Parts: sequence; structure tokens; C-alpha cells
Amino acid sequence: MAGNIARNTKALKSSEAILNQLDNRTIWDDSMATHYNNLKNYMSKIAVVRSSYENLKSIGFDLIKNDSLRGKIQE
Repeated sequence: MAGNIARNTKALKSSEAILNQLDNRTIWDDSMATHYNNLKNYMSKIAVVRSSYENLKSIGFDLIKNDSLRGKIQE
């Protein structure tokens, strides 16, 4: 959970930096490459998680035997 919070915070800060640079039309500097890379990596992880969830949903949540875990995933 702490890792997710840190990853989300990092992506948010990078998103804000990118939006700020675009809104203010500031000159590109090397730190922007880091922000774009952070955001790309974050979005890649979201795509994997989302596709895994959709795959599980299509197969059927009953595949998960633990009732508590199955309920939390379906929330």
C-alpha cells in the first residue's frame, strides 16, 4: 500500500510539472524527460492492472476461493 501511495504521489507530481510546462510554455529542460518517463511508467502499470482485472472479470470471480478477497476485488 505504501508503495502504491508513493507511486501515485510521484505520478501526480510529474503530471503537475508537465501541465505547468505546457500551460506556461516554458522551455524544455532535462528534468521534463524524467517527468514524462515517470508518467509513462505509471500509465503502463495501470494498463496492466486494468487488463488483469478485466481478464479475471471475464473468467469469473468465483475463481478466487477466499470470500473476503473476492468481495474486496469486486467492490
